[in-house]
Amino acid sequence: MDGQPPPKKQRFAQPENEVEKEESSFLDLPDIPEKPDRKVSFAPTTTESTFLPPEDAINQKKPRLVMKKMILNNFKSYAGRQVIGPFHKSFSAIVGPNGSGKSNVIDALLFVFGYRANKMRQGKLSELIHNSAKHPD
Repeated sequence: MDGQPPPKKQRFAQPENEVEKEESSFLDLPDIPEKPDRKVSFAPTTTESTFLPPEDAINQKKPRLVMKKMILNNFKSYAGRQVIGPFHKSFSAIVGPNGSGKSNVIDALLFVFGYRANKMRQGKLSELIHNSAKHPD
């Protein structure tokens, strides 16, 4: 070893005449720098238009919705007037065997809060009304 760095590898063979030089200039790729010129980030940028609530609005207590009970009238699998509740002020759970109507309780909540019938596993609004031979309209 004579202390000199090894020669750089060439990407293409050296052109022999002017026409080959012109043609090869179209094929030459630019050298890729070892370090990128800039950093790319996909994180959202912070601008002046970013909304930050005032400090007192963060610490202020906001009113919350507390449901005490639900009253269903001919809703899906619930015939007639059905009262569900009372609910505890901080914890409630809906439990029951398969096919007992747990999902229909949630669908009733979704209906009250304006969720569309087609999003509640129903095609039409009329399918939310209870319909059975035992309990006709």
